[in-house]
Amino acid sequence: MSIVFGIDHGNNHVKALSTFTRKPLLLPSYFSRPSDLGDVEEDLLNQRDELKLHRFFSNAYKDEVYVWGEDINKSKQFMITNGKEGRYKQKPYLLLSEFIMAYLVKESSDTNLFPDVTVVTGCPTREKGHAVEQELIKAFEGAHVVSIDGNDKIITVKEVFVMPQPLGTILDLYLDDEGYVADDSYESKYVGVIDIGGGTVDIDGVKGLKRQKDDMDTFGPGVIDTYQRIANFIVEADPYSGATRSKVEQQLAAGTEGYKISERSTIDIKEIKERVFRELAENLVNQVQSRWSTFTRFDEIILTGGGAAIPEIAEAFRTLDKDIKIIKNSQFANAKGFYKYGLSKTHKGN
Repeated sequence: MSIVFGIDHGNNHVKALSTFTRKPLLLPSYFSRPSDLGDVEEDLLNQRDELKLHRFFSNAYKDEVYVWGEDINKSKQFMITNGKEGRYKQKPYLLLSEFIMAYLVKESSDTNLFPDVTVVTGCPTREKGHAVEQELIKAFEGAHVVSIDGNDKIITVKEVFVMPQPLGTILDLYLDDEGYVADDSYESKYVGVIDIGGGTVDIDGVKGLKRQKDDMDTFGPGVIDTYQRIANFIVEADPYSGATRSKVEQQLAAGTEGYKISERSTIDIKEIKERVFRELAENLVNQVQSRWSTFTRFDEIILTGGGAAIPEIAEAFRTLDKDIKIIKNSQFANAKGFYKYGLSKTHKGN
């Protein structure tokens, strides 16, 4: 039976599931070289309880070692994989795609050989059906030899399914955890999906599980730019703060009101944070309204993606439509839907 990977390789975070994972993977969409951790990286990496990082080596790039994991934000320099022209052909994206797959099977103790893997992943709405979709398929398809913490994983991807990003959430609602139909109402409903990601915002009209060309679009910016604006504000206040987009996001996720530079120094970001998120929410609502002039044609409207969990954004869209369905754990919804779809394909194959 084929092993299924559901991978949502976003501009900001990787969300992924496999047969071997006990909970969804959530890690930043960037990695580093060991040397970028500083002069003490060897000592730090040996103290696994203090620094949660894994070492990766890809056979596609011999003699190159990289690190990735929960504590990657402690690195001084990053290899980023966020959206740009030719993204799926770039070395950082290709490498991280392999690291993701190796991570998803690291819990398997029975074998290091995975000869029949199905990958289900997503792309922005506007990319579906275009040449870049084939570039994305090529990034995953075929044999991959990847080492994670010294353990080789030989992964052969036989099938790749690329879904338009917002469809992942509908599949998560439509299918159960085993990949069987859980809610057949989606076979007839006309659903408007608003997917707010790190780099892009995708909207899709999905009628009877089929996308409607007149109601789909991709635009930006997403949430990433908001974190960057806050980082710029901090750097203007203190040029030596070392503030970056990823560090701002990390501290905000921890619930801090101020940006902590050190134990002795904190910058108040309450006002700038409220302003930039309010402006982002207003801009997003305006863009969606300009694309969808009426909402009454939809049986259901869904707000999903990592941005749906930001209170200012959720509230702005509630004001737009009081019946909007805001997905719980929205950051994982697409990856879960991709995984469930992969399971459903294995059932049909049997």
